[in-house]
Amino acid sequence: MNKLKNLFYKQANHILPLALASSFGALTRFQINNYFIANIFGSLILGLSFGLNLRAKIKLLLGAAFCGSLTTFSGWIFNCLNLINKGLIYEVIILIFSMLFLSFLSLYIGYYIGKLIKNLMRLQ
Repeated sequence: MNKLKNLFYKQANHILPLALASSFGALTRFQINNYFIANIFGSLILGLSFGLNLRAKIKLLLGAAFCGSLTTFSGWIFNCLNLINKGLIYEVIILIFSMLFLSFLSLYIGYYIGKLIKNLMRLQ
């Protein structure tokens, strides 16, 4: 029983920070209330965390937990389905390509800013 209790506490030390970061990501998405902006913002943060070359645990908290809850693939795809059902095929194509392009661009910008910050900190 003691081993099970110790295992539980050891796992809780890993799960609790992930749950909190996920909760903050979901609350941030709720406050933004726009999946398009949330996806671009999440991509920027993800790029920044990798550009800064943060520790693996921090990348996990920011990337998988916070950004995973902040960004919403399902909301984006559901909106595409609604547009298809309305017969707005060109709008769907524009939405898909603009979301992919802008999300990747913001990921790259975040990565580039992270690299700049890391290099500036190294110079001091």
